[in-house]
Amino acid sequence: MATEVSAGSGTQVLGKIFRKTEMKSLNNMKLKCFQSAGVPDGNAMNVGDLCWDYSNSDAYICTVTGTVVKINA
Repeated sequence: MATEVSAGSGTQVLGKIFRKTEMKSLNNMKLKCFQSAGVPDGNAMNVGDLCWDYSNSDAYICTVTGTVVKINA
């Protein structure tokens, strides 16, 4: 079961995610971010890439090449 962390601990957790995904920081992202009008076509995305659907204000992540999942559905 996931547990919510405090703001200070949240920064530490985000740092761990950055290291695990090799993002290092928001300024040195290896993952790509996309935007689309509607559900994105995951075929252009790699695993871990993020997409913002500006027409519906939804966020997606590519979980398997060609497959996207809505975040916080």
